[in-house]
Amino acid sequence: MVGRTIFCAVTLSILTAAAFADEPVQRCPCCGQTLPPGVTLTNVPVPAVEAPAETETLTKEKSVPRDWEAGIYGGFSASRGNTTSSSYNYGGGFEKKNGKLYRYKLKLDGRYRETDNSVSESKAEAAGEMRRLMRDSRWFTSGRLSVMHDDLKDLSYRIKIGPGIGRYLADTKTLTADIGTGFLYVRDKVSGEESDYIAWRLSQRLDWQVTETLTFWVGTDFFTDVADNSNYQIAFTSGLDNKINRHLSLMVELDDEYDSLPDQADKIKKNDLEFRTGVRYHF
Repeated sequence: MVGRTIFCAVTLSILTAAAFADEPVQRCPCCGQTLPPGVTLTNVPVPAVEAPAETETLTKEKSVPRDWEAGIYGGFSASRGNTTSSSYNYGGGFEKKNGKLYRYKLKLDGRYRETDNSVSESKAEAAGEMRRLMRDSRWFTSGRLSVMHDDLKDLSYRIKIGPGIGRYLADTKTLTADIGTGFLYVRDKVSGEESDYIAWRLSQRLDWQVTETLTFWVGTDFFTDVADNSNYQIAFTSGLDNKINRHLSLMVELDDEYDSLPDQADKIKKNDLEFRTGVRYHF
């Protein structure tokens, strides 16, 4: 009788353990400890799990690359000794480069040089151009306006305005090359005398972004008096711009201007070559 009782107790223990073994392991939602078999917790608040915050890249709008560039530049040099001189150049520009229909360019350049307390150069020029692209074509029409002042040549002002037509030979994000032609109305005042005439213009321009930081450009403008082909001017410019950081860059530029019939020819040479350096700030 005692043996049968012991056998039943052992059997019941084994069946109970097997039954509890099939139950899933339960843990306390607060501390994470394992609960004894058969114990069930009810009405226990479960800590709320916060949803993962969206990444900054998903919440922020994607930046749209702008189709314009703007900047100002300046350079200065001085010397003391046998001669006392100081000079500086300045300028700025705005350009809308990749417009699908309209493109704009505004530019200002100035130079000043003083030697032995006398002004040897004082020159400034402002120019603007608007281009309208022809649809599905690299051809464009343009309008141009420029104003120049030059103390050395006793030029109070020279205004050039007129339409033109041109074509892009290359037009990508890293390389643009174009040629253009047109007629200009020219009005100037030299040595107190005013005059005007019609001129024909031929130009070319190339801008090449060699690397992410280095840009090279070269351009030529040719003007000639329609009524007198012996009166013409050629303006050549070329330069490099190397970025130091997002906003600053170092620039070098070579300008060569040729005038076949310069005003005050007794003291002004036909060819004027200048090499300039400076720092440019990009917006």
